[in-house]
Amino acid sequence: MWACPRCGKQFKNTSQSHSCGPYTEAAFLETKTPAERCLYEGFKHIIQSLGPDVRPSPAKTRIGFISTVTFAAVNRIGGGKLCGHILLHEARSDSTKFTRIEGPMTGWYIHHFCFDDMAFFDDEMVGYLMESYRSGTRKLSPGG
Repeated sequence: MWACPRCGKQFKNTSQSHSCGPYTEAAFLETKTPAERCLYEGFKHIIQSLGPDVRPSPAKTRIGFISTVTFAAVNRIGGGKLCGHILLHEARSDSTKFTRIEGPMTGWYIHHFCFDDMAFFDDEMVGYLMESYRSGTRKLSPGG
């Protein structure tokens, strides 16, 4: 692991590009309603239950969730919704869970989603989160 000498964030790759600064979850959430914060905390709880090494990684415009690499992120919270994305090695275009899929980008597909109720995280979505986590820890290789 490489640690940025300016901000102390740790990354898998040496000199990895990132938004270097004193970003925090509290600052990201400070203007959010109690219901929106509850959505964030619920999502964070599910993501962190995937493995003991999952940790939030606040940046300038989002909060990523990292194990070995960032595999999920919260991009926006507002209007009673939380929007984020996960990385998967295959496009799941048959699922109604995703609002948009980008890729492939170096073997990854970015799957965007928005939700306003924790019921969104049914067995299907939790399965995608686990797949993304496993990919982020390199326990699942591209195409395998």
